[in-house]
Amino acid sequence: MSDWVRTSVRRLPPPLYRVVRRIRVRQEIKDYREREIIRRRGHGVTLTLSIQDPLAEGWYDHDSGGEDSEVAACREHGLVEGATVFDIGAHQAVLALVLADIVGPTGRVIAVEAERHNVTVGRRNLELNPELPVTLVAAACSGRSGRIAFEDSLNGHISAGRIGVRRVRAVTIDELADTYGVPDVVYLDIEGFELQALGGAERTLVNGATFVIEVHGGGQLEATGGSAVELAHLLASRGYALSYVTEHDAAQHATLRPVAPAEMPAGVRFHLLAAHQPA
Repeated sequence: MSDWVRTSVRRLPPPLYRVVRRIRVRQEIKDYREREIIRRRGHGVTLTLSIQDPLAEGWYDHDSGGEDSEVAACREHGLVEGATVFDIGAHQAVLALVLADIVGPTGRVIAVEAERHNVTVGRRNLELNPELPVTLVAAACSGRSGRIAFEDSLNGHISAGRIGVRRVRAVTIDELADTYGVPDVVYLDIEGFELQALGGAERTLVNGATFVIEVHGGGQLEATGGSAVELAHLLASRGYALSYVTEHDAAQHATLRPVAPAEMPAGVRFHLLAAHQPA
């Protein structure tokens, strides 16, 4: 698609834009030539992956340069052999497979994803790596269970719209804990709806699970009525110590650094590690 066509599409009214984007994404998937690759990911685990769209190609079709700093930090806060981990907004379950290698056969990884294409590819990735058991839940994570509007794309998200969206199952973090066991670690990457998800995690917060949150500052988080400062204050009020690393610094393999709620980065994406402190 040329730049001027892409710009014109973005200027469409939101309902029409969502419809056009859904059609374009379906065509991208249809035109893409599926293939399987073998790559080293995370801390060095070798995975066989199905690549079925250009976004996944850009994200996964290379050997990673080492373990992500937020994953490494979690090894001191619950990410150990035998742990239960929720990977919410799991995309195509690649990180979930890496986490499954860390927690081992006595641990448990629950991957939660709502976008149907990614669920399909995620299930195929699990089939290709049967030695790393992961449970895949087709749902969106929200503040309450039921049904919720979801905007499909190659990396979809919960939507406030009515046209060009799909109603999907919604689950809460506490509901997942009731079904699969209390988590030791919760990874949360849901495109700006982090505050809503934490609204359905009160018991999990009280139980002291470690949270790793990809904070979508600079647009998506603010569009849902939230802010990084508000998110940080919520966690701090539940007894959590906070540290963070920006996407740019993470690319340079920088470690996380402590941060106070009022000092949250503004206008950027970053990973926030929330580790519960004993009273």
